[in-house]
Amino acid sequence: MTKALKSSLQLESLRRVEALLERLRKGESSPEMVFARRAIGLLERFGNREARQVLANLASGVPDAHLTRYARSALERMDEQ
Repeated sequence: MTKALKSSLQLESLRRVEALLERLRKGESSPEMVFARRAIGLLERFGNREARQVLANLASGVPDAHLTRYARSALERMDEQ
């Protein structure tokens, strides 16, 4: 996206790219990400074997992915209880 800013884009496209970059800088989430985080939170609250299996599956994803880290954190909190 940063490269797109440097290229010759139309004004509207430039504004959209800047808005997306700003959301990323602020850490704002998409509705899908919010939904996924809530689902992980519910799995953590359930705390049963099936929920733990789903969280373990999510936690084994791409190491730097937000949801992978979030699921891993949920598992760690469950282990502490």
